[in-house]
Amino acid sequence: MSECMSPFAVERQRSWARFLAWQRAEASDFLAQVRERVLSHAAIECGERVLDIGAGLGLLSWGALIRVGLEGQVIALDCEAECLAEVAEQARDQGVDGQILSLRCNALLLPLVENSVDVCLTRSVLIYMADKAAAAREMYRVLRPGGRVSCFEPINRRHRRFYEQLDLTPLGDELAQRIVAAEEALYASDDTMVNFDEHDLVAAFRNAGFVGVELVLEEAVHERTLSATEARELLDIPGAAKRPTFRQRLASYLTAEEIESFRALLAEQLAGRAFSLCAPVAYGWGRKACKP
Repeated sequence: MSECMSPFAVERQRSWARFLAWQRAEASDFLAQVRERVLSHAAIECGERVLDIGAGLGLLSWGALIRVGLEGQVIALDCEAECLAEVAEQARDQGVDGQILSLRCNALLLPLVENSVDVCLTRSVLIYMADKAAAAREMYRVLRPGGRVSCFEPINRRHRRFYEQLDLTPLGDELAQRIVAAEEALYASDDTMVNFDEHDLVAAFRNAGFVGVELVLEEAVHERTLSATEARELLDIPGAAKRPTFRQRLASYLTAEEIESFRALLAEQLAGRAFSLCAPVAYGWGRKACKP
């Protein structure tokens, strides 16, 4: 990293060392793996300008900052002011506020001119967007020729269903069939969280103009033993980004009594046993062609 630093910026070098030590201690194992995969596919180089779309608390931003060094810049973009304020405060605390810029805006209307960044990154961002193709086009617009895009997105359409881990026999055939149909209907809806798969992502980026588009689909398996309380509350876990709980979503297809029967069965059969959350995820990347 030393070749990225100005020989005259001694204090900046000290601040940079403090930042590196703090950053390495931050991420959980799973998120650290996601970050490293996304950044690796982006092939970030020293001195580049990186745009982290939907930065949140800066998981990708901090990792990108290590790679661009003191001569580069990271733009952390998000629609949540609270997240950006936290990123800005952390940057000041770590002495790297000159290398990271926080911007609040919509990912479909990036406040950047054409051909102005070298890399675009996203983590679990497109899943919340109704027009994923438009988001891909906007990334293409702001990237310089030869610029790269690297994304991580959950593919919820392929999520393992609850009913697949239960014996529905105690509920009777009719209710069991209704529960299966209801859960399948949730994954077949036009909800932005489930209305796409890995093929749709590839098409969005290729149609935007990206070349060398590649995607790897993997199954992230999170296994844990549920307590009785956790098993009872599975249907009531708050959804991401203030979205409805699973119980609230099921209410479009089942009566309150039917949902309660389903919840009771979940609590009875899953409490005290290993529960597997199998979540397919996609890593995708590509580049904007260089001008001839």
